[in-house]
Amino acid sequence: MNPIQPPPPAARQGPLRLSDTSTVVDMHSEERPPSPRLDPSEKCPDDTEPHHHTHCSRAHSFSQPSLNRSIRSVTSMRSVRSVIERGSGFYRNSIFPHVWNRTVTVLWIVTGIVVTLYGLMYLGSSWDPQGKLNRVPVGVFNNDIGYSTLPSLSPESQNIVAGLTRNNTPMGTLLEQYIFETPAVNGRLKWTNISSTGLTYQDAIDMVDRGDYWGIVYIPSNFSDNFLTNLRLNRTAEVKPQTLSVEYIWDQGRQFTIANFANQAVSGSLSGLSTSLAQAMVNATASNPTLLDPAFLITPIVVAPGRRHAVAKFGINLATYILPLLMWLSSMMSVTVVNKLLLARLPHLTGVKNAHGLPRANFPPIQIALASLALSGCFTLFHTFLGWGIFYILGGDEAFTYGNPGQVFGFLWFFSYACLGFMWLLCVVFGVDGFAIPASLLLIFQLTTSGAIVDHVAMAGAVKIGEGFPFYWGLIGMRAYLLGTRTHYLTRSYLILLAWAVGCTALAIFLATRQLQNWRKAQLVKQAVDGLNVLGGTVRAV
Repeated sequence: MNPIQPPPPAARQGPLRLSDTSTVVDMHSEERPPSPRLDPSEKCPDDTEPHHHTHCSRAHSFSQPSLNRSIRSVTSMRSVRSVIERGSGFYRNSIFPHVWNRTVTVLWIVTGIVVTLYGLMYLGSSWDPQGKLNRVPVGVFNNDIGYSTLPSLSPESQNIVAGLTRNNTPMGTLLEQYIFETPAVNGRLKWTNISSTGLTYQDAIDMVDRGDYWGIVYIPSNFSDNFLTNLRLNRTAEVKPQTLSVEYIWDQGRQFTIANFANQAVSGSLSGLSTSLAQAMVNATASNPTLLDPAFLITPIVVAPGRRHAVAKFGINLATYILPLLMWLSSMMSVTVVNKLLLARLPHLTGVKNAHGLPRANFPPIQIALASLALSGCFTLFHTFLGWGIFYILGGDEAFTYGNPGQVFGFLWFFSYACLGFMWLLCVVFGVDGFAIPASLLLIFQLTTSGAIVDHVAMAGAVKIGEGFPFYWGLIGMRAYLLGTRTHYLTRSYLILLAWAVGCTALAIFLATRQLQNWRKAQLVKQAVDGLNVLGGTVRAV
């Protein structure tokens, strides 16, 4: 038997290339001879020198695995094509099975997790704020001094009063007992008794303005005496009936949603108390129906309005977080425009190439970074003016009841620079093409955790992490200037926003300068290497 001859030299010049489409496509449909194999003991043809023989053995040892890999690859391609040809029309005509791979699957899962987490964080934490009103602190300030006019009544009248008021218990105390001892009322809000603290009416107002309480139910000093005026008793002089009035002092501008929910809860509780008191008085005077003034039985207790920092228009409350949101988006656009559309078209600034006929200019990297920041700041200033102008046009002078227009514009611009520094830092870290995703996620995160829509008091405790981010303090400042609420936080807002602006900007400039220096060095080295290669080729040619 004749030994198998090795393939001709032309066939052994290299392994089979998979890029040869015709070979891959047609190989399975052609009859091919079996792959040639070399006998390890066989000598190389036409080789007589020992070193030639060594070279040939090495060539055989390297060419055989390469040829086997090529054959396996071709077999795999044949299998794929065979499956597609024998499969359904979906595999033959749709591109979807060919583009869905492991990377797409991983990204599909990761993006789903992000959407789920943000959905749970926002909807879950704000799902039922009315069900969490028992966390809202509301004070009860009873300043009632009791029945000071009782001694002027006849003994018979005094006995009647004692029977109606549980042995002359002041009406303010009865109201306190109703709030704290009735489970349906006590469980609505986080009631706190501040009657024995020696406060004044002005102290109660100051406590609400500082944010110590969301509201305070104030019972005036003549509350019990006003009750006596509604009884037809033996008197030396005619007395005009007085309304039993309590005042609920509350801050509507602090957070519109929770403040109104709490106000509704307090009004409902006191309305229930009024109804219960009327029914009790009817039962107590059943034997003497003419004892009480009929008008008193209709509405025994009236809640006087004590609203602080009223929201004149809902749009003003909306603007307290929509304007900061616009400044965040403005910063994103400014950084993108400056980096993507302007600096990218001025490569001569880097000092490594010419552009548009302009000579290269070797500006220091720090100067380029500062110029980029200043340029984006011009965009942000213009956007701030537009947002402030829209608010002024819609609201007019009524929108600036607590702060003048200049203060609102100045704070909004100051806040925009804190956002701008944050955006530059994200751009340097993630790149101009990649920073938009984390910036958008951070915006949603801050909008959720800043208390813009629902205050922290009615949300999970973990959302208080938002107090460390600029959006929370921008919201505090806007509410102080537009609604006059918690103005004592303004100084803290400016300081925290300044820290964000300076810290992020300084770090972004440092990192951007380092990146530009390294890039410039790499470009200069590349140009030098290219020049040496050209010079070496010229020398060899000569």
